[in-house]
Amino acid sequence: MGTSDINNTGTHPHFTIGIAGHIDHGKTTLTKALTGQDTDRLKEEKERNISIELGFASFTLSNGHTVSVVDVPGHERFIRQMVSGVAGIDMVLLVVAADEGVMPQTKEHLDILNLLNVNRGLIVITKADKVDEEFIELVTEQIKEETAHTFLSNSPIVEVDSLSGRGIDRLKQEIENLLANLPSRPTSGIARLPIDRVFSKKGFGTIVTGTLYQGKISVGDEMEILPQGLRVKVRQLQVHGSDQEQAYAGQRVAVNLSGVDKEELSRGDVLVTPGSLESTQRIDVEVTLLDHLDFTIKQRSDIRLHLATSDILGRIIFFDRNECQPGETCFAQLELKEPVTTLFEDRFVLRRPTPMTTIGGGMVIDPYATKHRFGPETIKLIAAKKDKDVSARAKHILGEAGMLTLDELTRQLGISPVDWQREIDHPAHQGLKQIENQTSPLTLVTTMDWWEATWNQLQDDMKNYHQRYPLREGLDRKQVQNKYFPQLNTAQWNLVLQQAEVEGRVQVRNEALAMPGFEPMLRPKDKEIWQKVKSIMLEKQLEVPPWEELLPTQIPQDVHLDLQQWLVRYEYMVPLDEGRFLSREAFDKAVQRLKTNTGRSFTIQEAKDIFNTTRKYLIPFLETLDKLGYTTRKENKRYWKQRNS
Repeated sequence: MGTSDINNTGTHPHFTIGIAGHIDHGKTTLTKALTGQDTDRLKEEKERNISIELGFASFTLSNGHTVSVVDVPGHERFIRQMVSGVAGIDMVLLVVAADEGVMPQTKEHLDILNLLNVNRGLIVITKADKVDEEFIELVTEQIKEETAHTFLSNSPIVEVDSLSGRGIDRLKQEIENLLANLPSRPTSGIARLPIDRVFSKKGFGTIVTGTLYQGKISVGDEMEILPQGLRVKVRQLQVHGSDQEQAYAGQRVAVNLSGVDKEELSRGDVLVTPGSLESTQRIDVEVTLLDHLDFTIKQRSDIRLHLATSDILGRIIFFDRNECQPGETCFAQLELKEPVTTLFEDRFVLRRPTPMTTIGGGMVIDPYATKHRFGPETIKLIAAKKDKDVSARAKHILGEAGMLTLDELTRQLGISPVDWQREIDHPAHQGLKQIENQTSPLTLVTTMDWWEATWNQLQDDMKNYHQRYPLREGLDRKQVQNKYFPQLNTAQWNLVLQQAEVEGRVQVRNEALAMPGFEPMLRPKDKEIWQKVKSIMLEKQLEVPPWEELLPTQIPQDVHLDLQQWLVRYEYMVPLDEGRFLSREAFDKAVQRLKTNTGRSFTIQEAKDIFNTTRKYLIPFLETLDKLGYTTRKENKRYWKQRNS
């Protein structure tokens, strides 16, 4: 066996095939012939001899590859289960009974397979023992006609008698041939298992089953159930009835979970790597309507979404039309009544709630969509997000969001941070900018264009602000965040500022942001005013008038305030009480005068005699001495303190 037969986990690749077709065409019997296992598990199924729920079994090909088989219900009332079973398969066997030929559910199943983009398959004519060769030839021609414009055109057609086993070996060989060049699903990155069955077993507790779409799951792993956000732990894993330490993408898996009760879960929930995905109720999609519909789908029509194992009611919203015609492909948004957990390129089927008929299906483009306006710009946006290239999609997402954490971005992309680093080897080369915190796992991502444009605009704002308010420190830090980076929290905003400072784009001055090299400076007219005010302060000493009375009346109020704050900030003035200030020179002279005329301590009366002033002016000065650490008050005396210069 060559190394190409082994995947990167060191195990054989795992594949899942679905068996679809009309009711009573022998799907379950064919499954038993392939696997030796009876997939009907409900009492009602046994009694009525039809499949209601999904049936699962497996067999091994001659090359060692394990194939899981999903036997999906054929009755039109159980299309929900059929879609659930087909989503996630690698290929399909479309079953047609020799004695009936193509029937209504055969056609609907074929429509659904096409809508879900299943592109590998075989056609199996069952019950070949019940008719003669001539009739089989007629059925074969009918099948070729019905599949002519589908993925099954030119596919092998295998005749079998499931009860006697005739044709089964050939069928297995054809399956092996078809799967030979199919690559294994990725086992790295996030794990995702849509749940199709929930039950409990005595001595084990809660068990869920499903096809592992991507990634791997190990015993002991902590996982998350969406949309509930429940954290659970994997106690035990079974693949095809055998206990395993790990399960890989493509396998049918039963997962024994701890930390959750059966009643908390249901079909449609998804088991994922913790924190890797979020559930949403609004998704942008590309929808194709079946061409044989005899009605149009109108704006905001009610729909039923079948995606993976989910079945959710909602409405369809178009942005460039008021209805979509049969056979047309349209961009749209699905507004759902319940959360769905999905990723880019996931396939889905749409049905009418009543009557229950399949109307179309398509592909998820944006699993985390926001509300859009009606018009061509929205169509252009959704079309751009359809790009399969990771860096291109990242740019489209960031084009709307501006900046996201790496965790938020990879969650929207549906990949892990490890996958991101592998895909985006050199972010700058692809027009992306990654900002990393060296002391924590926090990483921010944006586009180079957005970063440059944002800081160019912000620098223009800072320059204009400095010109208008030359005495102020700069723009208010919080207001800048609210305007340009509202999506960031405090830690993220601090990281942005650190990066911008390193790049020489900004100067962080306490709670203000300024241009690099900017220093608030007095203009000549400010210096002239200050000289006059300072002279008055020296003359009046402790009996200095309020600040407003010292300035010329024609000076605007905001200039008054800016000059006052600048003089205090740079210690040219010392505030006494509300509205009154002393120049540093006048203050120092007053302190020296008091020190010279007192011993280690002094009373208010002694200070009053020294300055020959009233308590109105003296008390604010003495309290300022206490506040600045010149003195300390004990009862009715103040004591001089040793101060560091």
